[in-house]
Amino acid sequence: MAEAYSGNHGKLFDADGNWLTNVFQVEVNIDVDIEEIKRAGSRWKGHKVTGLKGTGSYTSYLLTTNFKDKLLKVTNDTSAPFVTELIVKLADPEASGAYRVRVKNVMFDKIPVIKFAVGEVVEEEHSFVFSEVELLDRIVV
Repeated sequence: MAEAYSGNHGKLFDADGNWLTNVFQVEVNIDVDIEEIKRAGSRWKGHKVTGLKGTGSYTSYLLTTNFKDKLLKVTNDTSAPFVTELIVKLADPEASGAYRVRVKNVMFDKIPVIKFAVGEVVEEEHSFVFSEVELLDRIVV
């Protein structure tokens, strides 16, 4: 019998393969644009995929500002925006195997510059868009 996965063993890696140990929540989605089409000889409407949009986010604790330097390149009129890849891994020792996804052409659409609340650990949410995913490891039972 297959076991349910726990998010406790999820990890996010940057394009260089570095484990981002301060990340504690990740979400990656693909929005599918679907257009209704009429079908001859049927009352049923058909559907056609007309576009895709990849969105995602991750939430982390603030440890350093090294990553902000890369993100803030977009604010300089002479620099290209920072584009990267992310690898998300979900593995659980009590479940069957690991699930890994490479998220390609990642561009961050919101830059958390600074935020804090007295008495709380500083967290940052990084939202992004992307244009391709690749399944590296699959869960098979």
